[in-house]
Amino acid sequence: MSPRIIFRSSLTSRTTGDHLLTFSQRFVDNYSDASNEERRDILANLGKDYGVNKAALNHAIAMYSKNEFLYPEVRSSATATYVKLLQAVGNLPGGVMKICAIRANLLNIVRNEANKEKLLIFRHLEAACKEMLTSWFCLSSLKLERLTWESPGDILQKVAEYEAVHPVRGLTDFRKRLGPLRRCFYFLHEALPRQPLVMVHVALLKEIADNVQTIVESGVPVGKEEDQTTAIYYSITSTQPGLSGIDLGNMLIKEVASQLQTDVPSIKVHSTLSPIPGFRPWLIRNLHGNAEYDSVVDDRAVELVSQMSGKKLDKKDAEKLLLQVLGNERTDLEQLKLLKEFLIYACAHYLCKAKRNGFALNPVANFHIRNGAELYRLNWMGDTSHRGINNSFGLMVNYRYDLNRIHENAAAYTQEKKMAIHENVLKLLMIKWEDYSKLFKPMTNSELSWNDIQFKQIYLPGVESSSTLVGEVGEPSKSWANRQMKQVKAYQEYTSSLSAEGKETLSSCMHEITNTPGTFTIDRNAGGVDMIPVPEKLWTDCIEDDDCWTADLLNEADLKTLLQTVQPTQTSIKLPRWNETLQRTSASEGHLHSYDYEAVLNKILRGKSDIAVRKLGGVFTSALRDLDPDTRSEAAEKIAQILLEYKRH
Repeated sequence: MSPRIIFRSSLTSRTTGDHLLTFSQRFVDNYSDASNEERRDILANLGKDYGVNKAALNHAIAMYSKNEFLYPEVRSSATATYVKLLQAVGNLPGGVMKICAIRANLLNIVRNEANKEKLLIFRHLEAACKEMLTSWFCLSSLKLERLTWESPGDILQKVAEYEAVHPVRGLTDFRKRLGPLRRCFYFLHEALPRQPLVMVHVALLKEIADNVQTIVESGVPVGKEEDQTTAIYYSITSTQPGLSGIDLGNMLIKEVASQLQTDVPSIKVHSTLSPIPGFRPWLIRNLHGNAEYDSVVDDRAVELVSQMSGKKLDKKDAEKLLLQVLGNERTDLEQLKLLKEFLIYACAHYLCKAKRNGFALNPVANFHIRNGAELYRLNWMGDTSHRGINNSFGLMVNYRYDLNRIHENAAAYTQEKKMAIHENVLKLLMIKWEDYSKLFKPMTNSELSWNDIQFKQIYLPGVESSSTLVGEVGEPSKSWANRQMKQVKAYQEYTSSLSAEGKETLSSCMHEITNTPGTFTIDRNAGGVDMIPVPEKLWTDCIEDDDCWTADLLNEADLKTLLQTVQPTQTSIKLPRWNETLQRTSASEGHLHSYDYEAVLNKILRGKSDIAVRKLGGVFTSALRDLDPDTRSEAAEKIAQILLEYKRH
């Protein structure tokens, strides 16, 4: 049977009623009886032959250009004909499950399709199915159920069979998971009344668990529910591949958290105990040097491996040793213990830095951070099962859900790609919280643009959700934390030595958003001049690379001179005089003549071109680097005047 012989008369966007019902039933019958290859062809022809009617769409657009109230015609004409067919399939008995199955097949096809034209067709079909399923599986159509030993037998059996994170090992194990201080919840849909869609297992404890053995392998837990303060979500399983990406897991966690707040009021903390699938193969690829991400064996990693080996190693020797221990299929747990510090560090690197399109590469991390959770803690030997060792060398992770902050965290991640990460993980990356709290305490809802790390919100130690780390985390080998600690100390010493006039000048240079001391620097991400908190030194040796900028800053004496001499109230700048000053004081006048200073600065003040801003960085580089110490301050003063004028405009 040819895949095209599905409809014996034309199907259009205007087809309705019994005619459409006949079409949809015939499609389901043909699709159900077909082989996998035939189903692929059926879907390909469906997408190709029953897509958007271009002539009708062009006509609708032309009519809309004359009458804006005809926009519904444009929307209708821009909708593929097959959408109406798939909607009709959903209205058949068992039709919702059929659309789930079709989408599951499409997701598999998309992963393996090499033909670009067909791939586009399949993606459009999959997107149409997902849009329908998202509207059908909204929270109002889902029912939260608690699984108990008295639940229907067929549902008990399905939950036990579907459990994928920590497979049920028998009747005794399953009964314990439904017993004292344990909960299991699942979602049902009105169209699939006997089919658990997604389920979660919860342990009620007194603290955030650091290993799964105490939950699934120990005996029957003892204690009173009212004494427990923490809900640990240790297994979340989706049963329908066709519902991937529909956000059922997110809705389930939040509904269960709300239910537990009512059922067990003593529960104040909600956290997962999650696996880290993919960490082991990612690390092995990284050690082989064929990873698409930065090498995890940086200076800090080499130091940790050297401590383990008892001798100083270079990077190549450290990688070789790590591969010898970690690259074997059969893992020696005793050797793993020797590499504990490195593995924890590497895992923090993986979860925080390995990204795909700006989002966490690890699928579990991406799921929970997207839901608004905080990357809270890594746990050594959290899962000592064969599966746990294979996936992540036994490491597990807690994602903590602060119910007061989940929407804010989720928005920061989905809209700005900024992860919420707790101090427990920051310190693994050699970032000391106490160093940051001194400098960034006044900074609320602002962003520090720096090469290595970015913060959005900073909280003092001890405050709930004590830190939020956002943006890309750089390599600790650059000693960012140590440098920042020196900057804090230098800045404090510097401000205490200023005269009253100098302090007044400093206050006039405050960051306009954060109201903290600020200065200008090159922002490598935006490609322009940016305002950041005043560090140890002011400015500038901008070295252009292929796609980044770095800054070596002026010494403190120049900073003091500059801030004490700049007149922030100045409203005009004589560009030619500034240009002449630089040329007069330069140690290599010929080099400076390669730049047209006045043209560059006029262009910046007028159009703020990104290219011009970068060119200005080069101007400052050459100018200040070539000046002798006696004349550098005068030039720095003039540069600061230009920058302040730029800020005003």
